[in-house]
Amino acid sequence: MIDYRVDQVFTPKVEFAIEHSRSSKKTWLDIGCGVGEALSVAKSHGYDTLGLEPNVMEAEYAAKRFGVEVRQDYISKDTVSKYRGQYGVISMFSVLEHVPDPNHILSDVSAIQGEGDTLVIEVPHFPSISTMSQMTFPDFVNRMMHPPLHLFLFSLRSLEGMLKRHGYKINAAWLFGQDFYEMISTLGLFAPAMNQSKLLSALSPMMSELQAVIDNHNLSDEVLVVAERI
Repeated sequence: MIDYRVDQVFTPKVEFAIEHSRSSKKTWLDIGCGVGEALSVAKSHGYDTLGLEPNVMEAEYAAKRFGVEVRQDYISKDTVSKYRGQYGVISMFSVLEHVPDPNHILSDVSAIQGEGDTLVIEVPHFPSISTMSQMTFPDFVNRMMHPPLHLFLFSLRSLEGMLKRHGYKINAAWLFGQDFYEMISTLGLFAPAMNQSKLLSALSPMMSELQAVIDNHNLSDEVLVVAERI
């Protein structure tokens, strides 16, 4: 599973970030790095990496599995001075939706970076087919809305405004997701007969193509932005 996530999930994301990064520094800080998949990809592309991860088991696994340095630390006003000016790329994959005050952490991150540095953020996107599905069937919320773990959803416009407030502009945005799967799964919970139906058998082979239509209409449930410190 970890190998799959590195190859199929994090490699495309990290390569997208690198493609749209203009920072000259080959250093990468991943905040909330989990078990280190993103760091392993960045390291393979020649970056000096560091991860911050408060979960002890995940931090230890990242160091053992990928040979990356991970500290059990947070970004805050008390720790900004340790990291200021060192990292051309800072990433937060699936972090901002969990924190009570996203603006607070963005303020601290912006204090670390200088002009031309890159900030990479992935968050749940709204509006999306997934959130519309879960709003339609609120008794079966199981992933995107996901209270109390997800405190926020983000539109691209709200991200742009937040980042501008902290001295960033968006260079690129990539919308993607699992909306069609989410919708079908929710329908299966609401109507169990769906799960063994001919309709599901007919739709399943087309799932990627149908998701591509959703992505092309900017209704995906995830957004990845690459922003530049100005």
